[in-house]
Amino acid sequence: MRSRAVLTKAEAFADARKLDQGVLMVLRLYPDMFPLNVQVGQVTTHAARGVAQLAGLDAAPSTQRDKHRSAQGAHRKDRRIREDRQPEQIDGTEDKEIVLKFGTRE
Repeated sequence: MRSRAVLTKAEAFADARKLDQGVLMVLRLYPDMFPLNVQVGQVTTHAARGVAQLAGLDAAPSTQRDKHRSAQGAHRKDRRIREDRQPEQIDGTEDKEIVLKFGTRE
């Protein structure tokens, strides 16, 4: 599921229950999981890094430390990342290998 869809559902959930989105964004589904704002940050960071590698550009800087206080803030970040790249930048890169790093793992 795309991060935008997850955020839209989170907004609707918070609105229906009159919850502060700041509280919702720091909730965890399970104790050993990152809170929602960190998970959304990781999804958008990894996507941006992958696209940057395909385009032959420097990988996008880490933004997963962003502590979004609302779903709207996370939406804005997601939109900025998508708007920073054009389809022409990655056309023809279907066979290019990229490596995403997750902490010490690849």
